[in-house]
Amino acid sequence: MRILRLNNDLCELAEIGDELEDLQAVVQGYIELVTLGSTLRMVVNEEGLFSNFKFNRPATQLYRDLRGGDFIMGPAFLCSFDGKESLVSLTDEDYETAAKVLRSYGYVKGD
Repeated sequence: MRILRLNNDLCELAEIGDELEDLQAVVQGYIELVTLGSTLRMVVNEEGLFSNFKFNRPATQLYRDLRGGDFIMGPAFLCSFDGKESLVSLTDEDYETAAKVLRSYGYVKGD
């Protein structure tokens, strides 16, 4: 599954497996889904606010700009939702929605 890792230094596209364990490995624990658009989803650590994770600047900025949310702590990534029940590879359209915001803050370089 194609995802966009939301790292503090630079966000990057990556490939991961599509099993629950693969998603949990990226966020280092149980997952929580954050809806950012009709199909765009952010996957975060469910206990990120209560753990010793660092503040995630790009994830927080994206959350605030697209949904008006508070803040994100710890690892996070973006993927798409198939509209039924599954998380799927990040679509080009969802990537562009997120990249437009992230570019404006310098987290995604021209691509």
